[in-house]
Amino acid sequence: MTANTGFFREQEAPAVLKHGILRRYPVVFASAAGGNASRVVLLDGYAGRGKYEDGSPGSPMLLLGAASKTGSFRTVECIFVERDRANFTVLSEVVQSHGADLSCCALQGDLSSHLASILTSASDAALFAFLDPFGTALNYDELTKQILGRPTRPPTEVLLHFSVNAIRRISGLLRARREELSDAERKTIERVDRFLGGEWWQPIALEANDEPGVATKIAERVVQEYCRRVGTDTASGSVAFPVRDRPGLAPEYFLVLFTRHPYAIWRFNDALSLANVEWQEAWRGKANAKEAAKVAAKVAKQRAVEAEQGLMYLFDDFEVASAAPVAVTHEPFDEAAEAMRWVAVIEQNLTVLFRKGVPFKLMNNTGAVYGEVLGEAREKHAAQALKNLHALGISEDTGVGKGIHNRVLRPGQNALTT
Repeated sequence: MTANTGFFREQEAPAVLKHGILRRYPVVFASAAGGNASRVVLLDGYAGRGKYEDGSPGSPMLLLGAASKTGSFRTVECIFVERDRANFTVLSEVVQSHGADLSCCALQGDLSSHLASILTSASDAALFAFLDPFGTALNYDELTKQILGRPTRPPTEVLLHFSVNAIRRISGLLRARREELSDAERKTIERVDRFLGGEWWQPIALEANDEPGVATKIAERVVQEYCRRVGTDTASGSVAFPVRDRPGLAPEYFLVLFTRHPYAIWRFNDALSLANVEWQEAWRGKANAKEAAKVAAKVAKQRAVEAEQGLMYLFDDFEVASAAPVAVTHEPFDEAAEAMRWVAVIEQNLTVLFRKGVPFKLMNNTGAVYGEVLGEAREKHAAQALKNLHALGISEDTGVGKGIHNRVLRPGQNALTT
């Protein structure tokens, strides 16, 4: 059984968030970065089948959609790489049927084996690489020296799936076995070393213990340090967002964007925020459906027992079943109510920035502006916060109009007195 067996049968809540980003952000990249290049290349390095068994789109179909949306004003090409032969067969059919009017190709094999030729062909293109493997992705040097090591122009960005589950599992293996590793286990750890860029992560992994939540925190520390190292070695900024099956659970993985331009992080957060709304709706719907199925199964079991005992009902089965309690454990996501909290948090964060007395731009301070609501709130909520602070005399800017991300914001007369 392979790691991705059954993966393409049904889209889970984390995939809803990921695909929400892929529907939006590559369009932003092609539109903005494509203005500084003769063409745009969208690369999916671990493409899979391209679609789910129910026909819903996988990442290749979403990237093809981005190419279609921007094709009237940008020259956009899509490249898909998939190692598994069976998946590649389906992927090829998807690319042929959905990319008939687009410039696109599917390549069978490891991304590493195709990387040099892909980068050579994309030397004059703005490149967006989506790396979503089952397990670890490219070796560290391939990511930092070959992809992110490209010249600053044309622009290059990478959206990376960083598996917390994989790091947590392999860290546990390292702690449990130490010097008694089998050859297969040793090769697994060596593969992680190549992905992370050395053995630096191993002392961190060995700090974990069996207490609940500790292994996840250790894995998150590894993610943070990895992002710091990549950023230092490539002069890139990054934003890492934890992707969970539902709130309160440990993250399954992080989606990490590496980019050299602060505007990209600002716009990526907008895409992430909108995708997060879809994720909120998805996990609630699945949780409610699961609870409803439990209730239905319980009612059916009870009816079967009663039938065996010879009990009869005045009403038919439909009416009796409809009288069973409906399980709605999670109410629909109320974005308007959440937005009030988001705006309040952003107001506090902006006030801190204004009190420094130094003019600044929102897009150069994305993390500081959003803080704990990064990936939840977006530009319109930042605009509302600016309006509120203008009314209080803390911001000179009214928050009205387009382009607030790039405006120089100055403290109002009350910024240093309140």
